[in-house]
Amino acid sequence: MAMNLARAGFPLTVFDQVPERARSLLDAGAQAAVSLSDLASVSDIIITMVPDSRALEDVALGANGLLGGVRAGAVLIDLSTVDPNSTRRVAAAFKARGADMLDAPVSGSTALAEQGALSIMVGGDESVLARVNDVLLKIGNRTLHVGAIGAAASLKLAVNVVGGLTMQALAESIVLAERAGVAPAITVEVLSNSALASPFLKYKAAQLLEPLGDAAFTAAMMQKDFTLALQMARELGVPLPATAAANEVVTMARGFGWGEKDFAAVADVIRRVSVPAAAPQGSAPKPEK
Repeated sequence: MAMNLARAGFPLTVFDQVPERARSLLDAGAQAAVSLSDLASVSDIIITMVPDSRALEDVALGANGLLGGVRAGAVLIDLSTVDPNSTRRVAAAFKARGADMLDAPVSGSTALAEQGALSIMVGGDESVLARVNDVLLKIGNRTLHVGAIGAAASLKLAVNVVGGLTMQALAESIVLAERAGVAPAITVEVLSNSALASPFLKYKAAQLLEPLGDAAFTAAMMQKDFTLALQMARELGVPLPATAAANEVVTMARGFGWGEKDFAAVADVIRRVSVPAAAPQGSAPKPEK
């Protein structure tokens, strides 16, 4: 996403806790900040994308964080999937310094990120979005204003619930058919050409067929989103029984040591906990010793 901004000609200053990760951006003409506060002090628009709510608050509000250097009139755009309450806390702190914030989580695969074709939902003041929309449209191919600050963070959790539950349903379907003698590749092909076909199935097919192979989105990250969604649901009084059950299967995946594997690992959880196949009818019993 940052590379797409660099290619579009925006002057770019970058910071990463592991400086080598930014090497390709520096080679493309970006400048390196020595700290988050330093980055904020030279930026009109600040974009963050971090793993979780604690990381967002550390980056934004922590010692030598963005808040320490932010300029009046600047805009913080957070692309992360985080607790909407954390988003609102950060927004309030920036507002007190005369700066604005948008929560703008993205939807799409790594390939779509590289193509600048993500879908971006945005929470916050519409007039602020209008000021920075040209930047966001180098990261994604569409933006949609969904409400006040925190609304997009809330919506992204609801969207990710669908992704997690869809993966659980696909895993159960594939393993059930497999136990009945149908190869997983055939089940995926049939589903991909049925009324149930979807972009999600298309871009997750490789992980469904090899759940413990290369990870596109880890089981640990999926559990983070399930947990945040369940927390939000408790606060709002909304029952999420299917989400709670799917979350327990992801817990099993992590218990098997697959937390950093793709969240398609739930298919191998179903395989591992399935009752061993019974002997075919008519087969001779093994003699007792």
